[in-house]
Amino acid sequence: MDGQSVKQIDRGIAGILVALLLFGVWHGVTGVAFNRDMLGARAEGPAVDEKLESDRFDRGYLPAIDDLFRRLAPDGNLFIHFDGIDPGKDGKQIYVFFMRAAYVLHPRKVYVAPPDAVLTDAESIISNNRLPDDDWLRLHGIHHVVTFFYEDGRIQRTARRVETVPQ
Repeated sequence: MDGQSVKQIDRGIAGILVALLLFGVWHGVTGVAFNRDMLGARAEGPAVDEKLESDRFDRGYLPAIDDLFRRLAPDGNLFIHFDGIDPGKDGKQIYVFFMRAAYVLHPRKVYVAPPDAVLTDAESIISNNRLPDDDWLRLHGIHHVVTFFYEDGRIQRTARRVETVPQ
């Protein structure tokens, strides 16, 4: 391989790296933090664009959500229970809460369903989201349960610590 070929390969690799860097910057600036399926949008059009646009505003709340999960689950694994939450109306919040908790608490685990449940969207999370008994929670190293529910038309929460030794 001659020197000219090596230079062309180096320029090609550098071009790819620059393209990937620019894509990452664009992705961060536009605020498109979730793919369309995670937002519950399965089609193209103005409604999808509106959901993606609203995600830019929601990014301001992410540090508060992260801090909430750090405070509510300072140790052990976490189980999130969505009591009466409507996935059609609040599917985005379900995903944001679940994904942010998993991100913030890593390497600890965050459960919303049994480990063998297939979770593909907000509806599948809600359909598998049954609050297990304390024995199951202890078996999976879960120290905290956070429950989100509706009250006065708004999503509220409660939190409790799971006793690690049966009473």
